Amino acid sequence: MTVASDGTIWVTDSSNSKVYDVTTAGGVTPYPIAGGGGPQFIAGGPSGQVAFSNPTSTPQQIALLSPGGTPKTIARPIPADPFGVAFGADGAYWVAMFAGNRLDRVTTDGTLTSLTGFPVVSGQGPREITAGPGNTLWTTLDNPGDSTKSKIARVTGVTGPTGGGGSTAPGDTTPPTVNGAGLSRTSLPAGTAKLTLRFGLSEAGTAKVALSRRAGGRRRGKACVAPRRSLRRAPACTRLISVRTVTKAVAIGGNAIALSTRTLPAGAYRVTLTVTDAAGNRAPALTRSFTVAKRR
Repeated sequence: MTVASDGTIWVTDSSNSKVYDVTTAGGVTPYPIAGGGGPQFIAGGPSGQVAFSNPTSTPQQIALLSPGGTPKTIARPIPADPFGVAFGADGAYWVAMFAGNRLDRVTTDGTLTSLTGFPVVSGQGPREITAGPGNTLWTTLDNPGDSTKSKIARVTGVTGPTGGGGSTAPGDTTPPTVNGAGLSRTSLPAGTAKLTLRFGLSEAGTAKVALSRRAGGRRRGKACVAPRRSLRRAPACTRLISVRTVTKAVAIGGNAIALSTRTLPAGAYRVTLTVTDAAGNRAPALTRSFTVAKRR
């Protein structure tokens, strides 16, 4: 499954040779795969487009698909065996080619180049892949015959065409989509150990969670400042006092960040979530509130 940039959810159905576009309201649009096979891994790109792998088709395929369109298959070198798919910070899709022991880079218009140079071990190759922070990709080098030899590889400098040839893909300018953000509790007694912020993401990135306490204040110009005698007749306002900030790498799909609340005194609090992807695009900040009550 993946979440596209337009907020719809895409699901591959290997058993029935279909890909489904699912809206958050429950609408489902099936896309049959001509030639059959079993589409497996899928990743979202710009303008609602997705790319998916089809390792059981004949021949094995990588395909691009946009809402309302038909899958566009991409010619690729042999051997192949395409599995994991990720959308990189360079604005292109990256597909793990297990049998080819390489990564294939596919631009949004279908241009393919390859990245080789992984260790040559019989029966081993890239299978799972994800985009990481700092213009990186992370891929497993699976060895089904001897799992003790399996490895994880990091690819750095994912900012342009790799492997020679091909056109430069446009940079990623689409901010992450944050959905379903909520707190595990909105009211808790003082001394409670933790609170959990859960949310979904359309792509991997870095989340910053700022915890602030609400406090009374007085208006001074455009600012809300701490009360003082000289401002006793100024309009009342609510100011935010920073408590702490948590920064964490987050993945596509569901995420959970625990916030320590044991030492918080009674009062009203605000949680502000901002997510930035590997290309520096920042999602609009989301805020959620909770209160800490005095113990009786």
